[in-house]
Amino acid sequence: KGRAFEWGLALEKDHGEALKYEKHWIAHRCGFIQWSSGTEPVEEITAGSFRLSWGQGLALADGYRGGSGPQLRTNAIVRLSGHASSSEFGFQNGIALRGRLSSIRYGVWYSRTPRSIKVDTVAGSWSTEYADGLFRTEQRLHWWHSSKEQRFGAYSYVKIRQLTVGLLRETRTWKTGSSFERIKPLNKEVYSGVLRWQGNEILIASEVVRTEGRTKVEIQTVWVPDDQWKMRLRYRSVPMTYLGDRPRFYFFIRPQGEKEMIAEQWWNPLPHTRIYLFMRKRPEDRRFGFRLNY
Repeated sequence: KGRAFEWGLALEKDHGEALKYEKHWIAHRCGFIQWSSGTEPVEEITAGSFRLSWGQGLALADGYRGGSGPQLRTNAIVRLSGHASSSEFGFQNGIALRGRLSSIRYGVWYSRTPRSIKVDTVAGSWSTEYADGLFRTEQRLHWWHSSKEQRFGAYSYVKIRQLTVGLLRETRTWKTGSSFERIKPLNKEVYSGVLRWQGNEILIASEVVRTEGRTKVEIQTVWVPDDQWKMRLRYRSVPMTYLGDRPRFYFFIRPQGEKEMIAEQWWNPLPHTRIYLFMRKRPEDRRFGFRLNY
């Protein structure tokens, strides 16, 4: 890491894995180079492997999503960092640009990342994504880097005194590799908004995901006024899959037919004492919880 440049490189092989499968080197490798100017209009350019998170991680959560209970906290509006790690999931391979025009901050990125996804070529559906990075059996090795995930997106946010407002738009496309039987590409559209009031650490994040005529909605409000009291409200709605209408994108939109509202509160009134309350409401299912730690 220098004044303007930062770079990283990682190579890794899990125990029990071979170095090669057929003609492919399957050892994990990733790396990046990042240039920072610190001035308008382009402040930073990252090329290679990178992680990108937005808001509380509802729409984008490459390696991070807001915690719950005692770990609950508000997240920065944007987190972007180069990826040079043994972790084989939660990053993109491409280029990302961040900058600033007066009080408006923006970012643009494009990536094409290999993914290991099992597909049903007869039904034309995408079923299982192998995200743990372990490829020790013939069945898993067959689907190693079988698909390409293409992502293109942009975000912008502005901060006016204590108020921050931001919008994000991203398009994702999955395609099978050239050595596999082609099936219809899978498209996913993501829209997200973030509203944050800095004074009392209040953050409202929302996400709308639309895939093949089905829409998933998630809204989350986090309030962390201090280290003694934290609260989160979350609403999530996922369309139902009816018999005979199995979605082609089953691997990334679970559970099915869920409308869920969760309220969580964490309170620390006494030294070394933590009280955690939650309520979860689903169709025909309500749950309440209480936990006391000392």
